[in-house]
Amino acid sequence: MPFTDRSELYVAVNEAGINRAIRHVMRQRPSLFNYATARVIDHRELWCRPIDVHPVVTARGNPLFTVVPPVPIVATKGGYAIDAIAQLGQAAVDLSPVNVLEPPTELGPMPRNSFAAMAELSAGLGCPSELPSLEPTAGRAVPTLTVLPGAMTCFALQVFGFGSARFVGQPGNEHIQARLLGFDTVAISPQGLEDAIDCYVRMVVQLGILPQLAVPVIRFARDLLGLVHVVIEPSLAVPQNPLIEEDQIKVFLSAAVSALPPAPPAPPGPSAPEHTGGVIRARTRTGPFDLVGAVSEAAVVAVFNQLLAGYQVDKAGSRSFGPFTASYHVHAHSGGGAVELNNDGTVGVRDLDIKWDTLQVCLGIDIPEICIGGFCIIPTPFGCALRAPRLCLFSASPDLQFCLDLGGFLHSTLSLAVRPTTRYRVDPGRTFGMNDWDARDAGVPNLWQVIADPVSIRFELINITASADDLFGDAIDAAIDALLGPLPGWAKALVRAILGPISALVRGLLGIADDVEQWLIDLIGNLGLYDLILDKLSDYLGKHPLAELPDPFPILEEEPARIAVMLPIEYLGVQVTDAELVIDADLGGVP
Repeated sequence: MPFTDRSELYVAVNEAGINRAIRHVMRQRPSLFNYATARVIDHRELWCRPIDVHPVVTARGNPLFTVVPPVPIVATKGGYAIDAIAQLGQAAVDLSPVNVLEPPTELGPMPRNSFAAMAELSAGLGCPSELPSLEPTAGRAVPTLTVLPGAMTCFALQVFGFGSARFVGQPGNEHIQARLLGFDTVAISPQGLEDAIDCYVRMVVQLGILPQLAVPVIRFARDLLGLVHVVIEPSLAVPQNPLIEEDQIKVFLSAAVSALPPAPPAPPGPSAPEHTGGVIRARTRTGPFDLVGAVSEAAVVAVFNQLLAGYQVDKAGSRSFGPFTASYHVHAHSGGGAVELNNDGTVGVRDLDIKWDTLQVCLGIDIPEICIGGFCIIPTPFGCALRAPRLCLFSASPDLQFCLDLGGFLHSTLSLAVRPTTRYRVDPGRTFGMNDWDARDAGVPNLWQVIADPVSIRFELINITASADDLFGDAIDAAIDALLGPLPGWAKALVRAILGPISALVRGLLGIADDVEQWLIDLIGNLGLYDLILDKLSDYLGKHPLAELPDPFPILEEEPARIAVMLPIEYLGVQVTDAELVIDADLGGVP
């Protein structure tokens, strides 16, 4: 059964991929999982557990902790407070069916469409070895004093929770957020103490941590290729969305594809760099993919239609053919076509129209020189007293030039098959010393690209919809009239009588037998215009990826003094069936 049988887009994340992502988030945003008073933060020996951080966190001076106020000592009227620390350690997620983690019996059986989560929580209070003395103040206000800690008194808890996922946020900016349905700390007694701790920790997680981890898996209006506008929203046709089952969280999305309005002309200056030059990367891991995504045939067709609608070519040139020369100016674009997905892993396009908006072909022909006049009007015994003027025609090179405007008259269709493939591109603007965050700041991230790699492109039909004989004859007559224009009427008549039918003469010089239309079609091919269309289309597809993902991929944006949280993409693959396009991905591991 296709992944997209119930929606245009489908995304499924395996629990192993989620656990890898959790480790990346904990290393890159440690302040989300570690809380302490300022004095404890400054004394590493008071921490309850070491913190594993990404080197960029320390290199950029990001905080390892979120600062919290000291814990007040009750009954001292605000006079005393002590230092505190809370740190979340190892964490893991087990998606339904829960078969890796072992939930506490107090929670009962896990409900369907849920996940289980386990983490280690270390916390401590700064209990001093000696208590300070406070002199009587005779009713005066006492400044708050933080008790100097001796050794930090730490304890460790294993916390266990289960929950579900849902979409939150306004339409157009929706996120997937987890929510807790049950929570328990393991092996604490008496029960009242455990319940109190459960209550507090559950509120910290539900109200503090999880909202910050709400991930815009796809944020939900995208412009692709500079050509296509895609609006993506949760599918309303799937009642349970997201769905947690088979060790995956599955998300069903709807997509609406439309063309972008024409972009304004680019100002003078250097053109934007082209994102080309990627290499194929093979998968090195075995087993289930961390992420599987699928795009329905209807969505693929919509994207390809918009992609092909953006193709155009504009070029001028010339070529010599011995007795004549030909120059051209062509502007063409594509339109129409039937897009289909094939079982051989390709996307096929049939009957794609090439619309020749401008196709001007100009011919220059060398005609043998003809001289008229020069005969004697008044002969005498001593010679000719008066001669008629002598006129020589066709002495230039070329002698006769005329243009055929075939734009709108040449009709051609082609078919093509492309195989979507993935390539990995290292941006050439990335210097040796840049890390991933430096490259992101400089706008030169590495990219995973989905490319429409042409397998075959060929013309299917070429014809001229108007009468080629009429177009050709009218153009020659207009050129001869322009050439003979300065001559008197008798001279024009004499030239035409000498040359005979001008069209027949020109046809002979051009090597035209009977079929003018076929000769013109062959001429356009000999000028390289068909190859130009095919080469430019292949080049266009190669320079307009169907999709691009920066590597690593940001899931939490940067905040003041905190780097963006980014997930490395170790592998990205794509395959096509007759029903959908499927994308497989693996996340990179944590060192």
